[in-house]
Amino acid sequence: MIIGGLVSIITGLIMVLWPGKTLLFVAILIGVWLLIAGIIRIVQSVIRRDLPRRRRVLLGIAGLLYVIVAAVCLGDAFRSLTLLTLVIGLVWTIGGVAEVAAGFPKFWPTLLGLLSIAIGITVFLWPEPTLTLMATVIGIWLIVIGVIQLVLFLTTRLRRRKPPAIPSARTAQ
Repeated sequence: MIIGGLVSIITGLIMVLWPGKTLLFVAILIGVWLLIAGIIRIVQSVIRRDLPRRRRVLLGIAGLLYVIVAAVCLGDAFRSLTLLTLVIGLVWTIGGVAEVAAGFPKFWPTLLGLLSIAIGITVFLWPEPTLTLMATVIGIWLIVIGVIQLVLFLTTRLRRRKPPAIPSARTAQ
């Protein structure tokens, strides 16, 4: 628990202090993962003779798509994050419209839909500041989680070290 708490606090501090660089690092990690996953699928499509031909073709196509998306991510990491943020904003806006249409005239579903529309439009119109804000909020949350983990660790450890109570003369009888 202490290691998890320290890692959370350190990661949170990094995200709060350098949100832009943190986002770029995450985008590059995703790009590398996509590249590796794509290459693995392409290799599987060639060497896995035990699979049906149709499955091997689909694996190859999927692998190629992974490699293409990886190239986009690695080519301009910040732009790929911005594009992902735009898609999220669009999805939240459309989801909010659907929520309002399905929930009207009930209060809570309509309110949830209107909030989704407002947040979706905000994210869509200002993707870069939204990314920075999200990284900062997540960083703060990680710091809070880390502090809670450390407090839990320390209080648990103190309880274990506490000597057992000595029975009084009354309870011994």
